[in-house]
Amino acid sequence: MHNRTSNRTTRRASRREELFAAVVAAATGVLAFAGAIGVIGGGTGFGTEIEQRLPWDSPVMAGVALALVVGVPTLAAAYALWRSLPRAALTTLIAGVMLVAWIAVQVVVIREFHVLQIVFGLIGLYLAATGWHLAGIRTDRGMQ
Repeated sequence: MHNRTSNRTTRRASRREELFAAVVAAATGVLAFAGAIGVIGGGTGFGTEIEQRLPWDSPVMAGVALALVVGVPTLAAAYALWRSLPRAALTTLIAGVMLVAWIAVQVVVIREFHVLQIVFGLIGLYLAATGWHLAGIRTDRGMQ
């Protein structure tokens, strides 16, 4: 009896964790696409010095890369988490790692610091850790 209650509690906890991570991932994905549109459309200017540091000196390429490297994976993770799909843990782990990598590359390329780099770096770490944790929960459940 205790085992069933424990399993139910674990499922509820992991479901809450999935839903919270889905909201975080969705917000991150939406912000990434908004940022990409701003960069591509010229509404978010970096200044001449930083734009010269971008690959091909191209804000358009930077915006497209932001959408593809951050926006798509985080929205895919949000969808998988919300729907509680079997691949949600892996998708979330990958999205988190890609976000952290994006921030690391961004710091190296533009050589400028902004507090949002820390915020989104932490979000990336959170998503990666959540994906890792959810993968462990699913593995444990499969072994019982």
